[in-house]
Amino acid sequence: MIETLNTSAATFRNAFADEIAFLGETINEETIFKTNTFDVLTASREKHERAISVFKSTLGNGESSCLEKAWCKYQYPNGEPESAPCPFVDYISDGNKELEIKARKAALQNIANILKLAATK
Repeated sequence: MIETLNTSAATFRNAFADEIAFLGETINEETIFKTNTFDVLTASREKHERAISVFKSTLGNGESSCLEKAWCKYQYPNGEPESAPCPFVDYISDGNKELEIKARKAALQNIANILKLAATK
């Protein structure tokens, strides 16, 4: 049981690896307009939803509820999913380096909160 949970957790963590790598990169003035946090997170949303769905099936009700809350906070860091036009809108930086830095830090923190439930047992 523990081995299955650890394998599932490792697969779940791996689903976020590319995004974590991107978010940890130094922002380049030339590429900030080509690739930004909003675009990367939006492009990876379906992959992450599938990973969450699979991983949730290995969790108990309490942990599953915590995962759902962390997932919502990740998509809507300002906490207003009802009024947001789309997920990840709070990460839009419009090419502003300071806003992009802030968006990346927030996204990394929110991903870390999601992945807390996938710690090896």
